[in-house]
Amino acid sequence: MQVNHISPFLLTLLLLPVMKSSASSRMIWVTSGGAVITEFPQSNDAHPVQALCPLQFKPEEAHNMYFTSKLLNIMCCAELARRTPVRIAASHPGLVDIELGKKDMHEENLQPVDLEATWGMKQRSPAEGAKTVLIPATYDTSVVWD
Repeated sequence: MQVNHISPFLLTLLLLPVMKSSASSRMIWVTSGGAVITEFPQSNDAHPVQALCPLQFKPEEAHNMYFTSKLLNIMCCAELARRTPVRIAASHPGLVDIELGKKDMHEENLQPVDLEATWGMKQRSPAEGAKTVLIPATYDTSVVWD
């Protein structure tokens, strides 16, 4: 597994001791609805994370690696929520119309895809996408969690 896939978990572990001292603390992980796209034949495995972590992906399957990392994020959030008093949430901002994803790693423009015409997916504005993180982060916890 690449280091960038464990970064949110490492940051969470480092912050948890401080966050546990406040009754109103909460942590929101930004993830993706694409987590449900990846094949997950190990879902019945007694140790699904152990089954997912060693998976190997070919370069043309980079999207599967991304979706698998998002599935691991959601699994981690669920387990943290079960084990800690800190309020934990996973947020999916949706397909947001920003510059990210418009260029490849060589700074070349990617071929635009009309997602609405192809898959019926309409992009959200950055403000709309941000709401999925801001609401659980800022609203009274009784509104969001209770």
